[in-house]
Amino acid sequence: MSRGEFAARYERSGCDNRAASQASGGDGGGRERDNPRRLLFTGCFELLHFGHLNALRQTKQCAVDASDVDETTERLANKNWVVAGIHKNADIAKVKGGTCILHENEKERMLLACRFVDEVAHGVPYDAIRPNVYNCDYCIHGDDEVHANGVDIFEHSKKAGTFRSIRRTEGISSTLMIQRFLNRAAGGVAAAEVASLGIAAGDEHRCESGKNELRTCRRALSAACTALQNQRAETAHAEDAAPALHEERNARQFVNVSARRVGKFLHPARSPLGKSIIYVQGVWDIFHVGYVDILMKVREMQVARRGLRFAGDVFVIVGVSGSFCGPALQSSMERAISLLSLELVDDVVFDVVNPIDKTFMNAFRIDTVYAIDNHPDFPADISPGPNIQPPGARVSFDAGGFFSSRTIINRIENCRSLLEERQKNKAEPDLQTASEKLQCNW
Repeated sequence: MSRGEFAARYERSGCDNRAASQASGGDGGGRERDNPRRLLFTGCFELLHFGHLNALRQTKQCAVDASDVDETTERLANKNWVVAGIHKNADIAKVKGGTCILHENEKERMLLACRFVDEVAHGVPYDAIRPNVYNCDYCIHGDDEVHANGVDIFEHSKKAGTFRSIRRTEGISSTLMIQRFLNRAAGGVAAAEVASLGIAAGDEHRCESGKNELRTCRRALSAACTALQNQRAETAHAEDAAPALHEERNARQFVNVSARRVGKFLHPARSPLGKSIIYVQGVWDIFHVGYVDILMKVREMQVARRGLRFAGDVFVIVGVSGSFCGPALQSSMERAISLLSLELVDDVVFDVVNPIDKTFMNAFRIDTVYAIDNHPDFPADISPGPNIQPPGARVSFDAGGFFSSRTIINRIENCRSLLEERQKNKAEPDLQTASEKLQCNW
């Protein structure tokens, strides 16, 4: 889907008026809302994760001058127009090494689906950043310096007084996400464990022997991955203690989640009153464009089924299945808060363990449950059962052929050696203590 089609579909729904711009600048149809300040946040956006989304959230709610001191976050969000600038994949590989996993158009579509992004700028060089090139007033970035060829890429903006810093999110980064992938060891022992149960590797969600055997398979798969990780850590420790400790840190870091932090991602004005409420349950691990396409499609289906006027007349609740479903790269809370960043999602049920029955549906006033079929990110053992009442309240959606995490995993496996070499030269910066210099915080 082109960026024009993506933006147009949102515009037709009456829910969004965002646009995309080229690297040459242009406001992409911006400044409709009382001449908002244009804030440029640039990034690689590789394996879009909670760290990226939280940075965009902070940018949207950023106080950039003294007049913003007493403003509410909602008012600040209305004053700020966020332009997400995507660095060129070729530049990223040249500066950081390794290779890029996501294509630039995939990054764009995910960013346009984020409710904290108003516009996307393409082809931003991984070099000195000047906000005026993109018709922006300020550059926003985390409190860790970004260097290319030994030079701080925001040096010009800092000297000009147009740079503002935000709080970097602990426990998550593209480097850590890639390390989680590499440590997960999707092949080898894991594949053997799955095969030993008579299920083809990668197709365990199609198990025909029942949910109990499928859960047994997933537990065995998780145990096999854990055992292999422990074995590799012990071997690395025997050879060199320092790399093993570094890998252990990378493998076990996750975002710390509190009620206050979750609250910053809630939709302030979204209400289910008078709307058709639908529910979609999944694992939602590894954020990708397939989730956006599937949620957009089921929302369109509900509009057609109910004869509604706008897509905004549908209130979308997603359920995040817990860790019992098998090994996941992100914690259930990382996945849940990331989903809250999507314009398409109105509410999230955390760590679902209860059956999707009449009690569950009444609790959230759900009128339709969408079961996503034939997609590896929505395994059969967590799919809502066929006996949901009343009749017609359960709707199946065949998502075969939609983008999935399997595509990302295959890309990583195909360039594993390049990524492993890159990881050797990458280190996570220590998180700085929050200071008054930061314009926005957790």
